[in-house]
Amino acid sequence: MRYRPTRRGIVLSIAGTLGGIGVAGAGSLLSCHRFVAADTGDEAMRLAATLPEVFAPARLARHWKGPSHPGQLLAEIRARPGLNQALELECIASRRRAVRSQFAQDFAAGDTVVVDRLMVARSECLIACFCLKGGGRTV
Repeated sequence: MRYRPTRRGIVLSIAGTLGGIGVAGAGSLLSCHRFVAADTGDEAMRLAATLPEVFAPARLARHWKGPSHPGQLLAEIRARPGLNQALELECIASRRRAVRSQFAQDFAAGDTVVVDRLMVARSECLIACFCLKGGGRTV
């Protein structure tokens, strides 16, 4: 016996799909909202939320040979489109995505540095230094 879709079955399938998409979107907004409440708006604090994306941030900040003045670091961060976008985003998950995208762009463009025998994207070093040294904390 062959199954023949009915109009009711098609409408229920479409409604179920749209409902699932709506629930997923609402869950995403709620999870972002939960984490944004603690964000102060300070650049160092906004980027500190992306530190889990940086490989060995304390090690990078400790051995970084580039500029270490907070103003110079922030200028370099603002010059990178992905990091600049991350500073403007409210959702921490979106910030982390923007930062990962910038790391990929750095590797694709060959904008990498070797720090303590680690080859990393220059953006990773900038974030680590700005958050751990320039943002008032020291490693």
